[in-house]
Amino acid sequence: MDPFMARGRALRLQGTTGAQVDTVRFAEVKTGKIKMPTQPAALYQIFGAKDAYDAASNSVKNGRNLFVVYIPFATPQSTGLSTTPSDTKPWLMLPGTAKAHIMFTSKM
Repeated sequence: MDPFMARGRALRLQGTTGAQVDTVRFAEVKTGKIKMPTQPAALYQIFGAKDAYDAASNSVKNGRNLFVVYIPFATPQSTGLSTTPSDTKPWLMLPGTAKAHIMFTSKM
């Protein structure tokens, strides 16, 4: 997923915003400019206020966790997962796209 994610960061630095970032990336995936992984790829993020990160302790105060597993082009049929958002069970977001991924909330 690194090339896909890096392209998103580059586009944002160039001033591309909102849905246009994915429009460009999806087109580049389709033409083969961006190669997508053939196996799942995990991502873990912690979100917080600008002052939430403490470099001395390498910790985040009052952060929100996000866990996802990217499976490009996955569908409900290929995964057996629902596309209905849930706080209590995994669900598939953006099915059928290069950005398809399984969402896991920190409440699970």
